[in-house]
Amino acid sequence: MSSLNDEARKSVRDALDTLRRWSSEITAVNDRFSTKAIDHIAAAKEAMGWPDHKTAKTGYSATPPGLMHYFLLVDSARDILQEATTLETAVIDKVAEAVYASQRP
Repeated sequence: MSSLNDEARKSVRDALDTLRRWSSEITAVNDRFSTKAIDHIAAAKEAMGWPDHKTAKTGYSATPPGLMHYFLLVDSARDILQEATTLETAVIDKVAEAVYASQRP
């Protein structure tokens, strides 16, 4: 950062610090709530009598016709939420890397 003036160096440091704190806070919130939310989704699905996608049979199932897509939707939502929480911090970390790389001469 030697080629940057004092104001530019401070701005880059502030941006990096803010991105790192944001990533850390998101990680902490995701750690606290994602497992709970996914567990509650699974409990609700079970309480409604929907089968687990691992135990549901293709074709014939004990699930009444028309309900199969609902439990698949719940499973898909769970998978998407898990992926989204991982991607969220990865994107912030990539932005921080780009900010850091941009300040090198």
